[in-house]
Amino acid sequence: MNKVLKITSAVFALAAMVILFIILYKAPFRLDDLTWGGKIGMERLNTFFQTQDGRYVGNLAVIALTRIPAVIRIIVQLVTLVLLFFCVYRHFGREKVPAALFAVLFILMPASIMSSTVTWTAGFANYFFSALFTLAVIAVDLKILDGELTWKENRRRICLFAVLVFLGQFFLETATIYVVLLSVVLAIIHARKAHRVPSEFIIQTVFALTGAAIMFANPSYRSAVTHDGLTHKSIDFGNGGLTGMIAKLWQNYNDEVVYRWFGMNVILNIVLTLIVIAFCIRSRRKLGYFLAAVGVLFEGVFVYDLFDGQKELIISATFMAVLSIVFYLYVAAVALLLIRDSKEKFRMILYIVSHLIFMGPFTIVSPVTDRCLMMNYVIWCLMACEFIRDMHISPLAKGRAGWIAVLCASILTAGYLGWFMTTQRLSWQVHELRMTEVEKCVANDYSMLYLPKCPDAKTYCYGLNIPQDDYWLQNYKDYYGIKSSCHLEFVSLEEWQIKRAFNR
Repeated sequence: MNKVLKITSAVFALAAMVILFIILYKAPFRLDDLTWGGKIGMERLNTFFQTQDGRYVGNLAVIALTRIPAVIRIIVQLVTLVLLFFCVYRHFGREKVPAALFAVLFILMPASIMSSTVTWTAGFANYFFSALFTLAVIAVDLKILDGELTWKENRRRICLFAVLVFLGQFFLETATIYVVLLSVVLAIIHARKAHRVPSEFIIQTVFALTGAAIMFANPSYRSAVTHDGLTHKSIDFGNGGLTGMIAKLWQNYNDEVVYRWFGMNVILNIVLTLIVIAFCIRSRRKLGYFLAAVGVLFEGVFVYDLFDGQKELIISATFMAVLSIVFYLYVAAVALLLIRDSKEKFRMILYIVSHLIFMGPFTIVSPVTDRCLMMNYVIWCLMACEFIRDMHISPLAKGRAGWIAVLCASILTAGYLGWFMTTQRLSWQVHELRMTEVEKCVANDYSMLYLPKCPDAKTYCYGLNIPQDDYWLQNYKDYYGIKSSCHLEFVSLEEWQIKRAFNR
């Protein structure tokens, strides 16, 4: 029976990989992709991104990914996804249930995050690579802290890891700050625990701080603070002293952060709360039963939100902001009060604090998009899996039960990716129509070109449509080799059916 389960799981896992390959292969380049892959990207490279940002490795990656053949780009993306899941495997080892749960929750990420990271090359190069490096750092650091990886026995591995830490500091600002804080705090914890200066964390801290210093020395961050117009980014602490700053932070949290940190994770909120309730009941303590009852109230709100067609009736901005803070404190309280194993409790504390480090900067920074808080979504997933791990059901899930969990995860993953692929078809069709017209335009030196828009929907074409302004239109022309004097206009599909006759 186990052999049948393994084979069936492998079949669905392979199907999921094939579907994912198709999604990545067919994904068209979008706004930032065209900019980085064209003339502006090379101009930024010539100044080594001095007016852009300090994401030096991420910027080099997106330039490379937008200029290399599609097949090589897809291979890089698939390898990165595999490495991400390998990092998670390092977190959970051979425990199939939490690892399978993570795979399902991760692939069920909100469609706007999926379409702006996994299928958007510019987002993939920074946000996905950043998540990969961050998870790798956490996994290795926990092994160092537990004494499984020491300087005396693993000097080469630790030196290689330190170099990777340094390179990983040049993808995303929040991750850069996080790795520095993580390195310093774990060095202090290790020093108190071992009563010595830890060589492993000293090396990591030096490399992390050096990378952070180089990143934030980029002039664009000074411009973001002074608002001198040299960068589109902005850092704003508000006016009016401490009261004004708090008011500004709360406003930004309401307007930009809370939905992306908490509100759009509808499925995850339901699953996480169910797991927390089960964890509380399994503790067999009076406090656990009380916290389980509180969890039922949260679950009621989340289920109502899922099926309510008029979400604004319950999820107003202020309500969501308050609910998110209370829910975060609730999950933290359950972890701190009911988890008994010291190592597992430490990991949960690490994830609880990590949320604030990754979310906090976006209360003062703009612009903020859904993909900015991708790492927070990953941390929510890790917390759900950690609760499952602490329930000690993995020993019960060996043999057939464990493989049933893997099979269910494979089926759900393949099914969701299959559905997501069907949502992409319209954007692929529109992109093919565009490329056909662009090829004619370049070959025949058109002076006028009308191209179809893709009907708006974050599910499948987030960032695909080009704004009708000179900057983005010129980027589009540069990338596809359309002459600068050509009049380019994007119109609705219906209007394009008529106006394409004027392409000449």
